[in-house]
Amino acid sequence: IATHLTAMALKLRYGRPWIADFRDPLWGNPFRTSRRAAWIDPLVERLVVSFADAVIANTIPSTEMLCQRYPKLARKFHTIWNGFDPEDDIRPLPHATRERRTISHVGTLYGTRTPVPFAASLQRLIHQGTLPPTTIQFRQIGRVDPESFDSNHPALAELEALGCFYRTSRHMPHSEARREMLEADMLLLLDMNETNPGLQVPAKVFEYIRSGRPILALTVPNSATQHVLAVSGVPYACIDLGATTEVFDALVLAFLSAQHESVAPSPRFQHEFSTKEQIKTLLAILKTVEDSKNPGQAACFSQDNRPD
Repeated sequence: IATHLTAMALKLRYGRPWIADFRDPLWGNPFRTSRRAAWIDPLVERLVVSFADAVIANTIPSTEMLCQRYPKLARKFHTIWNGFDPEDDIRPLPHATRERRTISHVGTLYGTRTPVPFAASLQRLIHQGTLPPTTIQFRQIGRVDPESFDSNHPALAELEALGCFYRTSRHMPHSEARREMLEADMLLLLDMNETNPGLQVPAKVFEYIRSGRPILALTVPNSATQHVLAVSGVPYACIDLGATTEVFDALVLAFLSAQHESVAPSPRFQHEFSTKEQIKTLLAILKTVEDSKNPGQAACFSQDNRPD
């Protein structure tokens, strides 16, 4: 919030054109749940969109939400997704030699982002006899917040006893964590938070997709995550967090039972989410704002969070 308010002060004092970049939603951010935020955030958002000459959101659903709230200001709103640097080359590695097929979640667990619904589904499928425990292993790679990860949960405890669950919560260098991702047979994506609005995408999705591995995503219908996966070209399945137990388990079993091949991301994904294309979009916004407000005067740029 402070960066946007500072930029607004600079605009009012010096008359510079101002571009505000929301990498996360402000009003309705699921991680800002205090009473103070409930009345401050709508006020600050209204100030930002009213005074800024252009506003950038990082997903289409976030941009659409702003357009619905402020239809008279819709011309100001633009989308620049989080994406990937094409110079950061990621290619699938040969599958690691293991007795069991692996599905890995690579990344930190925090808040309500938890693998327990998936683990509970594995436990039920094993009890039903539809998933032999010797054929699968769920791997959690990365640090965990104790509030979001109960290692004593019955499902996790039983899976661990059966050899179906492996975890490491130590801090891991990015290169080592990426290798775990690239050697996995399948990848688990957890797109959940306190309110599950489906507006944002977990940052790891762009690395996941470029690994070429099949992705199982726990998300909500028509989420931003589902949009990215739909154009990615890689095998994927999305499971609605509100699905019944029977539907949830059937989808998990179908995904784990399929013989997926690792594939390269689609040309559309490579184009739409490349930083090279995103830079072109940003330059066009900068030029339009600068030319319309004060030719030759550089714009002020404010961003609420580092890009993931």
